[in-house]
Amino acid sequence: MNKGEEGQREEGSGRNCKELFRLMVENVSDYSILAIDPEGRILSWSKGAKEIFGYNQEEIVGVNFAVLFTPEDRRERAPERELENARIKGRTEDHRWRLRKDGSRFWGSGSANPLKDESGNLIGYVEVARDATWRKQAEEALQESEADFRAIFELAGIGKAQADLHTGRLLRVNRELCEMMGYSSEELLTKTIRELTYPEDRERDFAVYQRMLRGAGEHEIEKRYVRKDGSLIWVHVNFVALRNEAGNPIRAAISIMDITRRKRAEEELEEVLAREQTARYESEDSNRLKDEFIALVSHELRSPLNAILGWTRILRQGRPDEELYQRATEIIERSARMQSQLIEDLMDTARIVRGKLKLEVRPVNLVTVIEKAIDVVRPAADARGITLEARLDHEAGQITGDPDRLQQVVWNLLSNAVKFTSEGGRIEVTLGRVDPYVQIAVRDTGCGISPEFMPHLFERYHQADTSSGRRKGGLGLGLTLVRQLVEMHGGVVTAESDGEGKGAIFTVKLPVRAIHTAEPERAASPRGQTKSLNGVWAIVVDDEANARELVTSVLESYGARVTAFASTEEALNLLTDSSAPRPDVLVCDLAMPGEDGFSLIHKLREWEKGRDGVLPAIALTAFGRVEDRTRALYAGFQMHITKPVEPVELVVVVKSLIERGWRSKVKTGKA
Repeated sequence: MNKGEEGQREEGSGRNCKELFRLMVENVSDYSILAIDPEGRILSWSKGAKEIFGYNQEEIVGVNFAVLFTPEDRRERAPERELENARIKGRTEDHRWRLRKDGSRFWGSGSANPLKDESGNLIGYVEVARDATWRKQAEEALQESEADFRAIFELAGIGKAQADLHTGRLLRVNRELCEMMGYSSEELLTKTIRELTYPEDRERDFAVYQRMLRGAGEHEIEKRYVRKDGSLIWVHVNFVALRNEAGNPIRAAISIMDITRRKRAEEELEEVLAREQTARYESEDSNRLKDEFIALVSHELRSPLNAILGWTRILRQGRPDEELYQRATEIIERSARMQSQLIEDLMDTARIVRGKLKLEVRPVNLVTVIEKAIDVVRPAADARGITLEARLDHEAGQITGDPDRLQQVVWNLLSNAVKFTSEGGRIEVTLGRVDPYVQIAVRDTGCGISPEFMPHLFERYHQADTSSGRRKGGLGLGLTLVRQLVEMHGGVVTAESDGEGKGAIFTVKLPVRAIHTAEPERAASPRGQTKSLNGVWAIVVDDEANARELVTSVLESYGARVTAFASTEEALNLLTDSSAPRPDVLVCDLAMPGEDGFSLIHKLREWEKGRDGVLPAIALTAFGRVEDRTRALYAGFQMHITKPVEPVELVVVVKSLIERGWRSKVKTGKA
């Protein structure tokens, strides 16, 4: 073969290799392989490029290759700059979003290489790229999975940890476990599970780890942990073995739940059951307590009726300014009916609990309801120097409801405010429209409500107290009935206070019903007649201002001279003064704060020993049981009258005692 033939063969072989390479490049389908001139125009377009980007060769050849990148990339990372970097560095790689012909995007992974001729001159670039969206999605999924695991681990509502199965040393802990144990994460990672466990529970822990090393996959246990401050908590612990690729357990995944409250509740339940078992053997004592509570109910409910019904009889006698006293008579009689309703409070509470209480629903003007409740409470407020103001919006709207029950709600709130507001304080009642409700608010400057007591404010019997010297009266039913009655009307009642000594505000919201109703006509009441107690000097002792004023007014209206005292100490100073004139009769309440009526009569009778005669004494009290009467008479009282008292009855008893000459010596017992 001559040199010419040999050259021709090599030349043909070279052409064959180039053709083979061209075919290989053009037919690769997984990769986009294209040539780009120095200005960035596409010179060749492979089969893979068509499948990936969607362009035909005729559409894309001659177009700047920047069209294959997203608009954002073209602004932030100019493709021409990538080609320049490839020229300088010899090769560049990039991973970014690419743009198909149809406008859809995919995550592309590619590289650019400079293309030079035999003289080393740059004649263009070769750009190779592929669709790596699946890889991008896998990476993002892995990142999300890791983030989810961290979130679940770190933000779980229970303690989480991982520990070495062989040593028990903590390898990872979450924030909840740190807070539960009182340690920082750095401190906990120096501890072992054994060190955290209460010594008496460590043997069970050891047995659990041994079973897990032998292949047991999961175990649960309740035990005690020792916190950093030395206190103990009960925990429920779940152990799960984590294994390596060979299936061997290497560490434990641990979930820890604080069950201290549950354990304490179980202990308290056991104590309750023990107490109830003991209570079965104390039925006699329970019956005694029940009787005392009934007596307390009688006392608390009869005392205000005494003042109300008594004033009714007085005003019926007739006074100047007839219209004024007719109005007063109506108010007092209406108040008596409302006060009498308190006797039903216990039954009302029971009926509500059983779902038996029914409302007599009709159109209600809340302005009238509130004014009636204010008329009932105002005497008590005036007696203590409390300013009672009302700001009532007559356009607030009417509702449908039970007017008597709603008046009971307002009366309870006002009475509660008067009871807990000091002399000289202020109470404000407002009525307004706060859509979709009509709102009643009672604000006072009283003793306020402590944060500790606030959750128990509307509980039944929470203020109940059977001691005769208690500071505040009441059965603890008023606010309970307020809440229940308001809710039965479809409303809500709330209480707010900044704390003790800072007053309180009670707010009642009732749904609006725009229905007109007419005011009932007032009924007139008859008048009574009086008898004379001229020349009689009576001493009256009662801690309740209304009751004290009532008895005083009754006796004075019959001609007696009355000296009234609010405490036994003041009365005794006069009654045991040898240099002072002696009164004719003593009318004394029994249940009073501090020294009560029994203490007064006992000291008086002791002082009277060896002196001429004894002072006639009447026990006027709301305690009306047979044993109450017996105790009063045995203590030294000559008569026992139960509140509410009829004025005529009181006058007759006083006159009878004086006329029968009770100033002779009598033998008295002791209270």
